[in-house]
Amino acid sequence: MLQDVKNGADMHAAQSLLCARNLTKHYGGVKALTGVSLELAAGEIHALCGENGAGKSTFIKILGGLVQPDDGEITVDGHQLKLGHRTDPKLISIVHQELAIVPTLSVLDNILLGGADQSEIYRRGQYRDSVREHLDSVGLSHIKLEAPASRLSLAECQLVEIARGMSRHAKVLLLDEPTATLSDAEIVRVFEVARRLRDQGTAMVFVSHRLDEVFALTDRITVFRNGQHVLTQRTADMTTAEVVKAMIGRELVHS
Repeated sequence: MLQDVKNGADMHAAQSLLCARNLTKHYGGVKALTGVSLELAAGEIHALCGENGAGKSTFIKILGGLVQPDDGEITVDGHQLKLGHRTDPKLISIVHQELAIVPTLSVLDNILLGGADQSEIYRRGQYRDSVREHLDSVGLSHIKLEAPASRLSLAECQLVEIARGMSRHAKVLLLDEPTATLSDAEIVRVFEVARRLRDQGTAMVFVSHRLDEVFALTDRITVFRNGQHVLTQRTADMTTAEVVKAMIGRELVHS
């Protein structure tokens, strides 16, 4: 169903767009992240893998300014971020695993909600064409802009989340388990969109437990384990067994 297509530029030669250095976050005695660093190039789809509790969600929330780290720094396109403050969505935009759709608002208003310029929602008529284009690109051409979000299925809500992330035109797009509720056909459409954004220079972090999707879509893989960075490798140089071993710290034995 998913084809292995990796035509991204040489990431070793590419200049880093996002640099996260020495990010550390403890919750009491629990070490959620310890000295984690990651670099992301423009036009790269970078997988972030790890078991539950490995620190992936904390890392994503720190990048988005939703969690204050205890230590570390983040730069995007040469701009050092003020940690613990909501990140400018034109720099970094998050497609959350937990849906942030407001059911009482229209699809159009949900797309505009949370943008860098909150006056957008009051000038909604100016954005109808661009919002329509983003919805069409993720396979929602049948959804009317004025339809209340309460009428959407769970999968349609997830696709609206993805369209909202695209509408920010962010330099970095964080995709946190974006395909968890989608059908195979919807996943194919989302991957087509992701590849198109990559070709336009957008950098993406793709968080997923589905390793077939990781190998089909991404250029590099980073693995976290127990809140620490374990490895970063080109996807083409890894096997599924090697990723699993890095995630759990041992080879998986089949009985």
